[in-house]
Order: sequence, then structure tokens, then C-alpha cells
Amino acid sequence: NNTCINSISDMFYNSMLCADGEVYEQVTGQCVNHSLSDAITVDYNGHKAKFYVTIVDSVKDMTIESLPTKDNYLYGEELDLTGGTIRVTRESGNYDIINITPDMVSGYNPKDLGPQELTVTYNGTEVGKFTVTVNDYEKALQIKKPNKTEYEYGEKLELKGAKASIIMASGAVKETVDITASMVSGFNSKKEGTQTISVNYKDFDYGIELFRNLKETHKNLKLILAGPF
Repeated sequence: NNTCINSISDMFYNSMLCADGEVYEQVTGQCVNHSLSDAITVDYNGHKAKFYVTIVDSVKDMTIESLPTKDNYLYGEELDLTGGTIRVTRESGNYDIINITPDMVSGYNPKDLGPQELTVTYNGTEVGKFTVTVNDYEKALQIKKPNKTEYEYGEKLELKGAKASIIMASGAVKETVDITASMVSGFNSKKEGTQTISVNYKDFDYGIELFRNLKETHKNLKLILAGPF
């Protein structure tokens, strides 16, 4: 076949132009550095040439080897992929264990409450899915001040209209209750000057500052919200 002979002849000619330690790469038409031990030698009419052949061990299968240790998250918490790995198996049977990294995972929203199905992708190919759950939690105590905020010296504290609300991390109001005397501490109607009282509910504390104002004929206390503390 004249075409084959011409092609081989061209390869011989081009390979002779390559420097020592280089072989002619027919695909690119360039001389490239390759180990001679990896090169195939062609002998034609006393002329020898070498060309490089690459055998690719293609990926046969990819699976999730181990899931991340953490699968429950608090609202707003970043994804933790510690312990998560994938197995990349090749045609030869050899395999690599690769850690799952954030750039391999999609579908996570730290502000989306409830179960979420996340997808693991490697080199553009979907490997598998796993599920995590985002949970809301009690974050703060919100106080609505009492109706009465002006007090005469010696007058008892009145809590009518005062309410305490548990606010979740998502901003949702979990519950609202009336503030009672058992939830309040630190009030002294006969103490002069500024004083701070505390509202405690479910281990949350909220401070309220009391200011005592002197007037010409009597003494007053003014109630102002100042917390939380």
C-alpha cells in the first residue's frame, strides 16, 4: 500500500529530525520528550524510528464510598463533609479513594429547613446522592415592654402588657407568653438612681434598665428596655 509506505516513510524522516531523547508524535506533528522505554520501535529497511503509545486506564465506575459523618445541621450552619469519600474504579480494577470536597456537592441550602438531597459530582459525572437535615433552633428572647413605664418612688412594678417571645434562628416566633413576676428580678422601687432588672425565660435573659427621675414635687421611675444582656 503506497499510502501506508509513504506514511511510514514520513514518520521515519520526521523522527530523524528529532533531538536525542525525543520522539516524533504523529498526531501533533511535533517532537516530544518521551522515555525511550515507553516508545515503540519500527524497523523498516534498516531505518528505525520510535513513536509513543499511551494506554489510558479509563474510569469504569464511581460510587460514594463513605458518607460524611455529619448529617444534621443547625439553621445557617456550613456544610461539613468530613468523612465523605468516593471510590473511582478503573477498567484495570485499580481504584482511588477521593475525599468529597465542597466543589463536588450541590443542593445544600443552610437556610432551607428540613431534609435536603445533595448531589455529588466528580469530573462532570454524577457519583451519587445523600441526605442531610437542617434544623431550626431557639436563638433569642424578644421582649415587649409593659404598658406602664413611669413609676413614682416606692410604687410596685406592674407587668401588664409585657410579653416574652422565643425567636428561632430562622426569625420565626416559636411562642409568646405574658411576663410574670416570677420571671423578673432586680426591681427595687425605693432604690435611687439607675437600676437594671432582668427577665428570664427558658434560660434566656433580657435586661431592662430603670431610670429614676427627680421632679419638683415627687420622685419618678422611668422604665426603658435596654437588653439583651
